[in-house]
Amino acid sequence: LGVGDIVSFTWTAYTPTHDHDGVFIDFGAQSRYVYFGYTAEAFRGRRLPILFKPMRDRNSRARGCTQSVSYVAVDNRSSTRLVRASGHVRVGHALYVKKGSFFAAFHTRGVRDAGVRFYVPD
Repeated sequence: LGVGDIVSFTWTAYTPTHDHDGVFIDFGAQSRYVYFGYTAEAFRGRRLPILFKPMRDRNSRARGCTQSVSYVAVDNRSSTRLVRASGHVRVGHALYVKKGSFFAAFHTRGVRDAGVRFYVPD
């Protein structure tokens, strides 16, 4: 890596966001959605996303967001560890199935109570 190269980043959304195959995730106006992060291999294990979290938190609070939402695949252990180390608490589980025009979403009570839902726009 050279001077000026990006070594770590996290993408954050403040409005409903496209996931895959025309499915969106909504998470309420009081929340930000942290949906993708990357750290260059040479810098992994240093928890850089946690180091940058205070800056992201300040920006979010300035926008009126007091909660953070993430969803992580159950088999993504490194992201699960990072999310927990960031102070997130698991409130439940959510999943969706989309096959052609068929769409079904399932959310546990904690996820619904947090205002998070998957949907396909009309």
